[in-house]
Amino acid sequence: MSENDNTRRETRRQKIKIKKRRRIISLAVIAAVFALLVFGAVELFGLIFKKEHPPAVNIGPSLPAVGDTVTPPPRYYDYSKSVPKETPVSDSYFNSVLFVGDVRIVGLGGYLPTGADLLGNERISVDRIPSFEFDFGDGTANLMDILSRKNYSAVYIQAGLNELGWNVADTFVDYYAQVVDAIRAIAPPDTAIYIQSIIPVTASRSSSSDHVTNERITDYNNRLKSLAEQKQVYYLNVAEALSGVTGSLEGRYAEANGISLSKDGNTAWVEYIKEHVVDEESYA
Repeated sequence: MSENDNTRRETRRQKIKIKKRRRIISLAVIAAVFALLVFGAVELFGLIFKKEHPPAVNIGPSLPAVGDTVTPPPRYYDYSKSVPKETPVSDSYFNSVLFVGDVRIVGLGGYLPTGADLLGNERISVDRIPSFEFDFGDGTANLMDILSRKNYSAVYIQAGLNELGWNVADTFVDYYAQVVDAIRAIAPPDTAIYIQSIIPVTASRSSSSDHVTNERITDYNNRLKSLAEQKQVYYLNVAEALSGVTGSLEGRYAEANGISLSKDGNTAWVEYIKEHVVDEESYA
C-alpha cells in the first residue's frame, strides 16, 4: 500500500470521528431543549390551574390593645387554709361583730374595741353554746336570741378548752358543726363566721396535765380547720400569734396558771384579729 493510500484512509477515519462527535453533541442539545420545554410546560400548567387559598385568619385570642381594660380571672377563697394577713381594720369594724365562747372570750372582752358584743362563760362547752343563757347587758340572753335581734357582719367562735378532757374528739367536732349551723340558720347570709383555733397553754402547764396538753390542742385545731373547710367558713389561726416555735403559749402572753392570757396576750389577740379579716369583696 502506498503512502498516499494510508493518508487518505487516516483522513477518512478522522472525518468519521468528527461526524460521530457532532451527532452526540446534537443529541445532547436536543435532550436539554426538550427537558426545558417540559419543565416550562409544567410550570405554566401549575400557574393556570393553581388553587386559590383563603387568606390566613387569626382565630386565637388577640392581645389587648394599649389602654384596653383587662378583666382579671375570678379569685376564689381557699377555705382549706387559715385566714391570710390583710390590711388591719379600724376599731369601727367591731361595732357589728359578735364573740362567743369560753373563759378566754371572757378575758378578751376587756380588750376589745368599744362596740363589740360578747357572749362568754368560763364553764361553757361547745354542746351548750346555742341554748346557754349568757350574761348580756342588764340580763341574760342565749346566742339565738342575740342573733335574732341584731344583724352582725361577723361572728367569732372560741371553744374547746373545756372539751379537751372528752373521750371522743369527733363528738367535739360534731357539736361545733351544730353551732355553725345554728348561727347560719338565723344570721343573715352575708354574716362571716370565724372558727378561732384553740390557744395553746404554756409548756409547763402542758407537761403537768393529763388532758390539757398542747398535743391534744393541736389535734383539736386540725379537726377545726377541716371543719371550717367542710362548712365553708373561715379558720382563724390565733394560736400562731401567741405561741413560740415549740407551739406552746409564750410566757409573756400567759398568766401564772399557764392558761389565762395576760394583758399582752389579749392585746396581741385583738391585733391579730384586726390583721386577719377577710375582704369578701376581693373574692368571687
